[in-house]
Amino acid sequence: EEQFYALAGLILWLMPRRIFTGAILITVVAIGLRVACFALNLPTNGFFWDGRWLQFAAGILLYYRINYASATRRRWIDVGLLAGSIIATAFRHLLPEPVDRSTVLAFGFAWFLGVTHRWDGSFTRCAALRPLFSAGTLCYSLYLTHWVVTKIVAQTAWQQGITGPWENLLFTIPLATAVSIPVAIGFHRWVERPCMNSSSGQPRPVTWSELSQAGSAS
Repeated sequence: EEQFYALAGLILWLMPRRIFTGAILITVVAIGLRVACFALNLPTNGFFWDGRWLQFAAGILLYYRINYASATRRRWIDVGLLAGSIIATAFRHLLPEPVDRSTVLAFGFAWFLGVTHRWDGSFTRCAALRPLFSAGTLCYSLYLTHWVVTKIVAQTAWQQGITGPWENLLFTIPLATAVSIPVAIGFHRWVERPCMNSSSGQPRPVTWSELSQAGSAS
């Protein structure tokens, strides 16, 4: 995971206006290294070319498909994501088992989100789903911060003898969630939001200079 952030930062630094091109280059390098390591019988666990980068690549491709791609390219991307899921399944013996399962799910889920994107408007108008919108806005901040909070809550509960499955389900998980959400709100307000794109106009990648300005403003 830390390698992904390092690579993403490298793209922003070296290719601030060619972010998608940079992602393609890293994807090609990751696949090449994976094939080379397999041919030379070298371990890949712990490195971004063990298959995990392809999961991030699927997400980047989905973002491009929704916000930038023409109708023709969207169709090709849909075919590519679905084919990637099928190929990852067919050649699962070439990858460590956990990586294989998550890679198949990543390609398949990216394909699913792409082909169902046309109905997003219907979901946003559904009153019953509105409470989830705030969670969606906070999802990245929640992802970045919940682990530390959950670890502290779970460890404290364990030390107090709260160890059973039902106790964890009814006490530890709700408590960790209740504490994680306000932490994520604060992180979103003071860390993530200054780096987000403007809500007006077509979504676009953030440049390195914009990130620097956002950091100075915050």
